[in-house]
Amino acid sequence: MAIRRLALQSMWRLSGEQPQKLRTQWWQQFLEGEFPPALRLELLELVQSSDQPESLAWWQHYRQKAQEQEVWPFATAVLEGGHLEAGRDLFLNRAEIACLRCHQIEGQGGVVGPSLDHLGDRLSAEAILEAILEPNASVTPGYISENVVLHNEEEWVGVVTQQDETTLTLRLATGALKHLPLVDIAERLPSLSAMPEGLMESLKTSEVRDLIAYLKSLKKR
Repeated sequence: MAIRRLALQSMWRLSGEQPQKLRTQWWQQFLEGEFPPALRLELLELVQSSDQPESLAWWQHYRQKAQEQEVWPFATAVLEGGHLEAGRDLFLNRAEIACLRCHQIEGQGGVVGPSLDHLGDRLSAEAILEAILEPNASVTPGYISENVVLHNEEEWVGVVTQQDETTLTLRLATGALKHLPLVDIAERLPSLSAMPEGLMESLKTSEVRDLIAYLKSLKKR
C-alpha cells in the first residue's frame, strides 16, 4: 500500500499527456466510487493541494457539491486505509479529544458517555464518522444530558441517573454524582451531548481516518 501511495504522489508531480490522462482516469474512478477505498484520502488530498489547472477545477467543483449537500468533503475518504495502532494512540493519549474521559473500553475510562466496547459490531464506519462530526445528531438513550438551573442561579450539567420524590441525581463529566434537591431546582433544560463538537479541529484528516480504523476494530473476539 505504501508503494501505491508513493506512485500516486509521483503521478501528481509529472507533466505531459499520459500522466494527465491517468490522473483524469483516477479522479473519475474516485467520483464513481471505484477507486481503492484505502487510497481515497491520498488522492483527494493531492487534488486539493495541487496547483495544476485540472486539479484546481476538480477540487472546486467537488467542494462546492459537498457544501450544497452539507457534507464534509473528506467523508468518503476516511472510512478505509487508516492505521489502527495510530488511532489507538490517539484515542488513549491525545489530550485534545480526551476520549477516555467520558467513554470506557474494557473497564477503563469514564462513564458519562456510553461504553465503546464492541463498537465495531454495532456501528458502521459511516455511523462512527457521523458521531464524531455531529455528536448531537443522535445521542444514545440514557446518555442525554440536562442543564439544571437552581434558584440560586447555580447551573449543573450532567446525565440524569436517578430521580425520586425529593432528589435529582446527575452524573457530571468528571464521573462524580451530584444530588440536587428538587425544591432547589428552578429550571431543567435538555443539554447537548457530552461529546464535544469541533473534534475535527483538533485532528488532521489522516488522524480522523486512523481513529475510525481503531474504533471500528473494537469487536467481540
